[in-house]
Amino acid sequence: MRRFWLGLSITRRGAFILLVPTIFTLSSLINWSWSRQQERLASNWVIHTEETLKESNQLLTLLVDAETGVRGYGLTQNPQFLEPYQHARRAIPDRVAMLAQLTANSANQQVRLAAIQADIKTYLSLLEDICQLLGRSPERSSESAAQLQSLIAQGGAEMNTLRSELDSLKAEEQQLLQSRREQLQRTKQLVDRLLAATVVLSLISYAVAFYLYRQADQVIVDRNRDLAIANESLSQFNVTLARRNQDLNEFTYIVSHDLKAPLRAVNNLSDWIAEDLDVSADSAIGKQITLLQARVAKMHALIDGLLQYSRADRGENPIETVNVAELVKEVVESLDLPPQFGVQIARELPTLETERLLLQQIFSNLISNSYKHHTRKDGKVTVSAQQVSHSDRYNFSHYEFAVADDGPGIDPEYHEQVFKIFQTLSANNPDSTGIGLSIVKKIVENRGGILRLTSQVGQGTTFYFTWP
Repeated sequence: MRRFWLGLSITRRGAFILLVPTIFTLSSLINWSWSRQQERLASNWVIHTEETLKESNQLLTLLVDAETGVRGYGLTQNPQFLEPYQHARRAIPDRVAMLAQLTANSANQQVRLAAIQADIKTYLSLLEDICQLLGRSPERSSESAAQLQSLIAQGGAEMNTLRSELDSLKAEEQQLLQSRREQLQRTKQLVDRLLAATVVLSLISYAVAFYLYRQADQVIVDRNRDLAIANESLSQFNVTLARRNQDLNEFTYIVSHDLKAPLRAVNNLSDWIAEDLDVSADSAIGKQITLLQARVAKMHALIDGLLQYSRADRGENPIETVNVAELVKEVVESLDLPPQFGVQIARELPTLETERLLLQQIFSNLISNSYKHHTRKDGKVTVSAQQVSHSDRYNFSHYEFAVADDGPGIDPEYHEQVFKIFQTLSANNPDSTGIGLSIVKKIVENRGGILRLTSQVGQGTTFYFTWP
């Protein structure tokens, strides 16, 4: 757990700490809602119990009224005293039914109520018999008096039983009421403690989260300051790099210019020596002079190639509308290839808004390279193109051009070597400087493209390059 915590960023730690008080706050709200619900439920049960007790008392009152009415009638023989008795007989079934409804959730109370209901029926039957005996005649025989006395005694005993049963029913309700009140009190205490703990933990969590977020903010400030310093250093580095590149270009130009002058002098001197000595080209001295002049020409070509390579990454070329097919035709004409060496230009070459000079330099190097390293005079080169769809590697539309020849091919072992500067694989072409493909690679990659080749020995070579 500690390793997991230390592996989190400060921002995620703060988010995690904020999650804790949020959870406790939601929990407290849920508990508060639950406690209010429990309190309302307990209150409803209290009211329910009070209604049950009220109905029990009213039932007992009706029974007492019935007994009192019958006794008053027995003493006065006045039928008006029987009105409470008659009212009780009509009202008691409703009270019993109400009690049955109120105690429907308690099996014990239902058993008690069934016994009370049976005893009430018996008691009212006794009162009815007493009323009938009292209404026969004011003068009672000793037998009637004895029977009346027995009924009254039975009614008193039955009334005591009813009182006891009703007291038991009310005692059960009082016990339930007390239990529900205690449960409500425990619930309130639990919720109060939980709310207090929630408040304390929430405050602590918010304080820690605030501290961590302050740390995160300070880290961001420090990183922004470091980034500003890095940007300033990078800007200074870019300025220095631009100055050095400019110095290097100037140095390359000056060196190449200074080197060309003695080369021209050597070439002129070799011509003068040949003229002064009056040597023929087939003589030994003539062959040496010709070889010397060939080496001077190659050195001159190397210097020119070095200049072209140093200038290949300069973004100073204007954007023009370029018909690639026409451009390739111009390149072929400028190379002055022999008539039997064919260059086939595909019809689907596009028209682009691009840097004409750079694209011309690419095709010039690739086509001339195919011609220089071909083993036959009647070789063939094909130039084609296809539009490549968007991919993760490119965020723009681009074309992939192909320059394919039917020459001797290149062993896959040397596919990477051919793009290195001053590297040449053809021993049959001593005039090759080994710079052309390096220039092509530099131009293509500086424009966000890719240069590659496919070739096998004896199966020709195809150079592919992508261009925006």
